[in-house]
Amino acid sequence: MTKLEALNSIMISDSSCSCGEVEYILADLTAASIKTLLDAGFTVDQIDEAMEDGVTGIDLSTLAFNHADATWWSSKSGFVANVVEERKCRICGCTQDNACPGGCYWVAPDLCSACVQEAGEDEL
Repeated sequence: MTKLEALNSIMISDSSCSCGEVEYILADLTAASIKTLLDAGFTVDQIDEAMEDGVTGIDLSTLAFNHADATWWSSKSGFVANVVEERKCRICGCTQDNACPGGCYWVAPDLCSACVQEAGEDEL
């Protein structure tokens, strides 16, 4: 099991994202979670770094972005590694270098903020 697969296999207890930025993705601190992370190759020091308050939670985003090469997280797909091809909005076709008139930002790997309403909540 890869590090990203391990992270995506752990149940999330709480998360917070704002304006396309992940603030935290918390998992309960359990023996099973720790074993999954250690078996995937995370070190004890890396897990300690990700512990929210040392008692109740593990911030999976710390592990994913600092130690597992993740570049994206969504509630549907979990943590995702770097996408090689250029990002393009599936609705309007804008890219990182050719944004929508008035500007936009990424809300999903293939959806810009200007097209969220058109996509509908079921497609996020």
